[in-house]
Amino acid sequence: MFATNDPRYYVAIALQAYQPDKEGQEQIYKMLMLEQLFYQHRCLFRDCFFPGHFTGSAWVVNPTRSKVLLVNHPKLHKWVQPGGHADGVGELHKVALREVQEEVGVKEDQLKWLGGGVYDLDIHYVAATQKQGRPEPEHLHLDMRFAYELDDALPLSSPEGLELKWFTLAEAQPLFAEWGGRMRMLEKTSKL
Repeated sequence: MFATNDPRYYVAIALQAYQPDKEGQEQIYKMLMLEQLFYQHRCLFRDCFFPGHFTGSAWVVNPTRSKVLLVNHPKLHKWVQPGGHADGVGELHKVALREVQEEVGVKEDQLKWLGGGVYDLDIHYVAATQKQGRPEPEHLHLDMRFAYELDDALPLSSPEGLELKWFTLAEAQPLFAEWGGRMRMLEKTSKL
């Protein structure tokens, strides 16, 4: 196990506490994430490309669980949940919370953390690209996802200039047809 001053400690605790469905893909993701955590000491930093690094994202729903808040990703040109790189932070729910604040423009006290733990796990591929003139090889994002509630009547304005939109669950479904992990989160929404 990790010392409490090692940020990987918090990731390990959150992963060990999370109980995904016994038959689903998340069981495999959990095992692979724990392995990456133990064997790759820089897995919380975005310069770790073998095979990838941890990210934290937020599944933001309205109080009635009838809508989900999504961000139009400027590079992917797809609607996704707010999220981002850990950048050395092991408490990935704080990463998710930070990203909601930065991307959506809400305050922490406007968000309610649902369940107090991990909501979903996903590992997805990121293609090779150029970042600030430097090549980044293809890699994986090991995404720990957390559910938050936000009042859908609040006015939203992204400080980062991102397009934001509340989608009903039915409207979001076709957006996620090719993204199994997001479809899984959508299906779990009624259980929140």
